[in-house]
Amino acid sequence: MKWVSTSDVPTGSSVQHVVVTSYAGVSGGYQTMKVGNARATVVFSSPTAYVRGNAAALRRMFGFAVPSARHAAGRWVSWGAGDTGYASVSGGLTVRSIVTELGLRGDLHSTGVTSLAGRRVVGVQGSSPQGGTATLYIALDGPPLPVQLVIAGAQGGRGVIALEEWGAAALQSPKPHAALPVSTLR
Repeated sequence: MKWVSTSDVPTGSSVQHVVVTSYAGVSGGYQTMKVGNARATVVFSSPTAYVRGNAAALRRMFGFAVPSARHAAGRWVSWGAGDTGYASVSGGLTVRSIVTELGLRGDLHSTGVTSLAGRRVVGVQGSSPQGGTATLYIALDGPPLPVQLVIAGAQGGRGVIALEEWGAAALQSPKPHAALPVSTLR
């Protein structure tokens, strides 16, 4: 399954554009992330998660100290299940974790039938697990699968997640090699 998330996140007096493209399978997957000048690739092959990014990504997205981010920039870094941050690094990279993240909360109601990219869909609106409101659009023609999630954040941000290629074979992920254990870097 492929999902693409785009959002504009308020950061003080400016807005940061975020793009995340993910390919999820049953036991692993990978994603690319772009936030301003920060770029990273995350690979999850159960039970290990790997990240390779530039120094800006390692600092901003993964909380590395400046010297560690400079040292690890461009190299693979590995997280084992017992490492701090493992859940956030490996999350969203399996079909199961994506479906869990899509879960709407609170009172749910239909927004009615509409069209997205030429497909008839019905929207279901509720509270987002991250705060704010969310509308999940479900296909009415063919299998009733989610096709898009629109989130209006509590802090004014807005995000759109397109869900595509349900049931398609996962693309071949990058192959991490010579990874530095995260426990040696923070």
